[in-house]
Amino acid sequence: MTPIYAQATPQEKHLFHVFCAETAGQVSAGFDSTFWSVDVPQACQLHPAIWHSALAIASAQMTQMTWTMGGSSTQHHDDVGFKQYTKAIGHLVQATQKTDPSFDEQSLILMATVLLLGFASLRGNFNQVQFFARHGLELFAKWDFGERAKRQQQSLRSNVLSVRSLISLLDNLFVQYSWACPAANPPKHAQSSPATTSPKTPFTNITEAYHEYQALQIAHLEALRAQALGSTNGDWQPFRDIRQAWLRRLSACKAKLLQARREGGHESKSWLMLQVGLLGLQVCFQGKAIANELYWDKLIPKLRRIVDIAEQVFERPKTHAERVPAAVFHFAPSPLGILYMVASACREYATRTRAIALLRRMQQRDGLLDSGLFACLSEAKMRIEATGRDLVGLTEPKRCTCIPEEYVCGHHRVRDVGIEFLERGLVRLNFESFDGGARPEGMKSLTVHCNGNWCKR
Repeated sequence: MTPIYAQATPQEKHLFHVFCAETAGQVSAGFDSTFWSVDVPQACQLHPAIWHSALAIASAQMTQMTWTMGGSSTQHHDDVGFKQYTKAIGHLVQATQKTDPSFDEQSLILMATVLLLGFASLRGNFNQVQFFARHGLELFAKWDFGERAKRQQQSLRSNVLSVRSLISLLDNLFVQYSWACPAANPPKHAQSSPATTSPKTPFTNITEAYHEYQALQIAHLEALRAQALGSTNGDWQPFRDIRQAWLRRLSACKAKLLQARREGGHESKSWLMLQVGLLGLQVCFQGKAIANELYWDKLIPKLRRIVDIAEQVFERPKTHAERVPAAVFHFAPSPLGILYMVASACREYATRTRAIALLRRMQQRDGLLDSGLFACLSEAKMRIEATGRDLVGLTEPKRCTCIPEEYVCGHHRVRDVGIEFLERGLVRLNFESFDGGARPEGMKSLTVHCNGNWCKR
């Protein structure tokens, strides 16, 4: 028994039990279960910032469960969670003031930061989520944590935490931050080279597949940077080399995933979620954000397939007695951004509406991603496009070819430019028309209000 646990109040010990017995399994979403069921509870008893952060998340999820099930007032759980959150912040500030923390101390500080981000996400405070995301990524870059982990020669373990699992968490966070906050100039992240070959042996468990998927996401961002550099200096050869290496790595990962599912009979939601993720990566890599919107039409079969699998993963409850699950935070590969991509990029009305319906039902938060917010933004974009033919007149030789509830023509199609998290729960979506191109006068914005559970336009 560690001093932290021994000196805890009965209420704190109860929350720790809730975290170990329920919360850890929920936030893992079936990925990296040993890390969440063993490593993190052990780390809780070694570092007060992790201890209080974990208790805050447990209390926040109890609040969500009480709210969803129509129970009594959630004020008690809110107060307890915020008290633990405040204590965690104090300990984290104290820990980060140390001028030269050891590798083990760095691991614990990063873990506490990720947990605090989870608490802020559960409460729907995306300004705080953005703050913790940037803080954690800045520390990760400042300490050169990824390279230092390679030099440690400790089988990628600190004294308590699996460092590979921790790096996968930061990789996932970096991908979200780079997409949701591009204007915020994301901190430089240690990259996994696209040319790096993954182990040729088949996946033996979901954790191995999960880590390879996260590495592919980071390598994809590196490829996008090479593409942007090529468009600037005219030297496309580095991008072509990276692109071919990345595609080979993606193909190998897909083959290993299929082999693992066939041989092991893996049809769980976690394995299906990775399949959705790999399809999403493939679409992102093949799609061209700056190309004519017709380019996306050739990807519609893949977009349909994404929704088909996602509906298997998040099917409706079977009985009337089953309630819709509470809005929860997952430290795992998220389908939210992928479904939002389908709802935004696909011009096929039926596929878009299926993706939006899934986002509406899920009530899920994953860091900077929120299913209710994405559903709201997607519906608003569809409404803009549906009314575009009446609001935006065209001059010859332009001609509208929109088909109501079927197809949106290129002149009235809009695409995202970026999302801004404003104060007091406001979120601004910036967009432009394909017809308007990148001209400043073609830029428009739409603001919605996120109340922590759902969004209002």
